Amino acid sequence: MGNTLSEVDTILLINLASPSSSAEVLSTWWKSFWGIKVPRKILIFGCGDSNAHAVFWCVFSQEVWELLEFSFLIGHKEEITFNGVLLYASELLEKEEFAKMLIAAWSIWTERNKITHGQQRRTPQQIKTWSSSYYEEVSNAHTQEDRVVSEEESSHRGQAGQAEVQIHDHTLFVDAAVSTSSKKVGLGAVILASDKKVQAALSKPLEGTLSVFHAEALALLVGLRWAQNIGLPILMILSDSLSLVQDFIFQSLATIDHVSRKFNVTAHNLTKHALQLENESSWMEEIPHAENHN
Repeated sequence: MGNTLSEVDTILLINLASPSSSAEVLSTWWKSFWGIKVPRKILIFGCGDSNAHAVFWCVFSQEVWELLEFSFLIGHKEEITFNGVLLYASELLEKEEFAKMLIAAWSIWTERNKITHGQQRRTPQQIKTWSSSYYEEVSNAHTQEDRVVSEEESSHRGQAGQAEVQIHDHTLFVDAAVSTSSKKVGLGAVILASDKKVQAALSKPLEGTLSVFHAEALALLVGLRWAQNIGLPILMILSDSLSLVQDFIFQSLATIDHVSRKFNVTAHNLTKHALQLENESSWMEEIPHAENHN
């Protein structure tokens, strides 16, 4: 059997870390945000600081999110701000799903404003139907050729990406994958030398469920402890979790920075491999199974 999840490790991580406000990291996120293929009016809506309760947590909006099957939005989380939800969702969802979520959020907000102006708003089912149809309309506006070119470029960058990152000796890449269907979390970590050769790799399965942010935070803590146990001092940590890098920075252990998912391919594949395991697996200087996992 795999290990059972505990949030104690995450709490320990929080106690070890201090807040970090990185303008450079946020700038990277905003560039990605403005590249989402939805109408500009919806992106402008996403840039604001709308009422999170009205868009996400009230009874009416909860019905919409349940119909759209965005399970991570089900349940009242009033402490999370509107911008916080978008940041969290951008890491949890693929670009297409994130675009659908933005359209739905904008639709809920628009329907809410109808009440203010004495108009009748759509029902949750009508909002679900309209937002899904509108997404298809927006998506179909882009030609098949554009989509193929985009997919080919993305695939090429994913294969070559890690070689483009400047690696220092003993650089730790970490990532996490959450499978809600199997109630399992996969943690992945890989340590590279300055010549980009693998020094060590780890796939660690955990039973249970965590939020994506807590899973990423736990991957960082587990990766650091594992590196210490095998005697490799970490000088730099790279994660594709923007919120993790934004909120935490290790002052005495190492430098932590954000890296795009395309530069974190190996650690990401190790998380997927971990979801198929019952017990932890680690390798020194090579990765026989997980590196080429699709």
